[in-house]
Amino acid sequence: MNMQTSLSKTLSAVPKSVKLTPDLVIKQLDESHTKELFSLTDRNRSYLKKWLPWLNSCTRESDTLHFIISTKDALSQHTGLTFGIFYKCSIAGSISFNQINWSDGRADIGYWIGEAFQGSGLVTLACSKLIDIGFKQFDLKKISISCALENTRSKNIPMRLGFKKTEIVPKKENLYGSYVDCIVYTMHKDEWTC
Repeated sequence: MNMQTSLSKTLSAVPKSVKLTPDLVIKQLDESHTKELFSLTDRNRSYLKKWLPWLNSCTRESDTLHFIISTKDALSQHTGLTFGIFYKCSIAGSISFNQINWSDGRADIGYWIGEAFQGSGLVTLACSKLIDIGFKQFDLKKISISCALENTRSKNIPMRLGFKKTEIVPKKENLYGSYVDCIVYTMHKDEWTC
């Protein structure tokens, strides 16, 4: 079996939807989620701008649709996997392998959540499931999470899950003209115990 066929089988085995608790589900995004995802983004624009660099390029529903289509393209090209985080049937945010490097067996996780959904452990649970998929289904060797150095809430997630701080990258992210330092957390497959 060639690598392309193997990757296709691996990614096709990923469920479209996973129930994590009675109220929490992660689902692969599709076009039907466009309106609700854009609405969540728009309502949380000023809150999200503090840490996320892409808000100025998401100003219309069509921008969200383009994002969703790009996540489906990434899945079909075996370069990424994105889920919406749904809490009590409402979209609360998203989580993804932003980039999967199959030859090195590594991937980077990114996530965001609306302000009203903060503090309930939703991202930690979703992240734990994505890590499981990465190590158990994809046979990845290493998963990384990068956060702005001052983003305490975001940093708490990899720390809670047992990731190790591996480096600080000065001025890594451009947040609307202001460059911020980022901290990188890493987990190796043999360290994952959940």
